[in-house]
Amino acid sequence: MDDELSKATDEVSSEEPVDLSVLEGLDFGPDWGKGIPQKKSPKGSFGPNRSETKKPFRRNKFSGNARPRSKINKPTKKPDPDHLVSFSPEAIPFANLIREMKTTCRAYSLFDLAKLILGKPERFVVMATPAEKPGHEIAYFVTKPDGLACATREEACAHLMDSHGDSFFEVEERETEAPKGSFTVVNKCGLTGELLAPPNYHRYAELIREHHATHLSNVSYEKFQRSIETEHGTEIVEAWLDGMKKVRVYRLKDRSVEEPEFFETREALQRFLMGQRFSKLIKKVRRARFSGNCLNNLPSGTLKRDVKMALEEQMRYPLSTATMLRRNFRKMKFAVYKHGSKGITFVCAIKRKIRTPDTVFASSIQTLLDFLDENPKSRKNELVECFLGLNSEKRTKEQEESVRQLARDFRWLVTEGYVTEFADGTLLLPPVAPSSLTPSVKTKKKQKPTHSKKSVTSDEILPEAAETSSITQQDDMEEKPPENSDN
Repeated sequence: MDDELSKATDEVSSEEPVDLSVLEGLDFGPDWGKGIPQKKSPKGSFGPNRSETKKPFRRNKFSGNARPRSKINKPTKKPDPDHLVSFSPEAIPFANLIREMKTTCRAYSLFDLAKLILGKPERFVVMATPAEKPGHEIAYFVTKPDGLACATREEACAHLMDSHGDSFFEVEERETEAPKGSFTVVNKCGLTGELLAPPNYHRYAELIREHHATHLSNVSYEKFQRSIETEHGTEIVEAWLDGMKKVRVYRLKDRSVEEPEFFETREALQRFLMGQRFSKLIKKVRRARFSGNCLNNLPSGTLKRDVKMALEEQMRYPLSTATMLRRNFRKMKFAVYKHGSKGITFVCAIKRKIRTPDTVFASSIQTLLDFLDENPKSRKNELVECFLGLNSEKRTKEQEESVRQLARDFRWLVTEGYVTEFADGTLLLPPVAPSSLTPSVKTKKKQKPTHSKKSVTSDEILPEAAETSSITQQDDMEEKPPENSDN
């Protein structure tokens, strides 16, 4: 059945509908609780107890066809992190999320929101602090052009060479003589297929480092070394010699008279830039903070390893990220509360309200409340059919008007906090509070009389009422930490 109530509700809403369907249909139960467990067949069901009749099998120790015992692979222990990593939401995506939550007025699981933010690198910010270890420098080197944090100054300089080298130098090709010597084999890169150099060539180490820096900077140097292959034959050697007749030189841009005009190797150029140019483009900090978009640009090292390990761990169980988000939602006056037997923490822009015996609603709203009391596990997309008894076939004008009235009543109940709509469409209506538990208000100053006896309708609510309710805090849940062990 099509979601008629959602369409009608969108017409009533004061803002454009925003899609948060990525959080719909989520199961808040554990994976082992899904499905029906299958019964295992009992052992020895094919006859009498075979252990009493069957003789134990003994292998002849002199038999030559004995199978070797397989080795048990023990799980490798994760290395101790060199960096303490945490995550926080990016400002603009988080503001969009807040606006969508205020628009939908739905309650979302705090852990699901944390995973939603960590799901894409443009949605979060990485915060790193060096772990205190002997001989470990407690500092980061951040490149000013793009804000990338590196563990060493050499890594920061290499990043500037790779990503911003066009601002400092240009590459030219020149004709030269082929190398002289006795060469029988040539090593080749297994990742790019390019011929590198013979192992006995005096510039071999320099050429493979330059090839890695210019072609495979996103691949670890160890992986690149393992991919190197050896090619034999005079044709391979001749092809390499022909390629070496053209060499690359690096010419400086905006150079002064005292500086060299060009450099023959990339390493010589990098040493010069580290001492003369890059010192002004790198700052040393004790704590690093950079966008998640920079994660792929991090040089291969301990920092990139620890950030990825922390991200994978938080995607499985985002406790620290959810705790940080909880504080942010509290500051923005969102309601944060636990629900269900599992104690799952939910976040909503609307503060929940409890009905009292002396509260009087309009007849259409009261009828809807009575239905929700009798059907506690109702869903929003089922109200048109189950509550009004209408299907998706052609309806009369009176029936269409009843659907619109239902949408107005439902929207009012949600924005006022009497009904909670969860991300999966499930509805929650708390029971009426007993008269003996209704708190009495005692203040020194006289207050305006309440309107609890007045009959209210959804048409009397101004659009600003939803916005006012969306920033209300639930004070009674202030001191409870999020404990989503089963989320």
